Amino acid sequence: MEQETRTLRNNPLRLMRLGGVIFLGVGLLFFVLGLVFCLTEQKKTATYVETTGVIIDFNRDGYPYVAYEANGRTYEQRSNYTSSAMRVGDKITVRYDPQSPNRMEASGAVVWFMPILFMGMGGLFIVIGVFWLWFFRDRREPENPWAGPQT
Repeated sequence: MEQETRTLRNNPLRLMRLGGVIFLGVGLLFFVLGLVFCLTEQKKTATYVETTGVIIDFNRDGYPYVAYEANGRTYEQRSNYTSSAMRVGDKITVRYDPQSPNRMEASGAVVWFMPILFMGMGGLFIVIGVFWLWFFRDRREPENPWAGPQT
């Protein structure tokens, strides 16, 4: 361990490459998390049922309570999405789990925000990490094949 630390201190190029590896690792982690979020949203899109809900109230944090009908019964749930343009009485599109209709969330483009954000940030970090590693690569002079054996 001590020898490794000394090697990093004595070779600044290795230390700089470590930054590229960190960027690459974090980027891969974010990108994979974004893919997992995408697959989860895709599964929900395939199984959840869309319906129209009506905003009936807001909590103190500004999130609306939405009333919607599922399987002939009315449910009231707090939405996972809010906007300053929302008002009591507005109709919004929501989706719910048909196996458990009390599980509701906002529908539309808003559900793809987090997956796209994670994949975009991950992709950016991957590109930075690759360029970083390329920039701080080991640049040794190629051997001259015509120089003959070196002693």
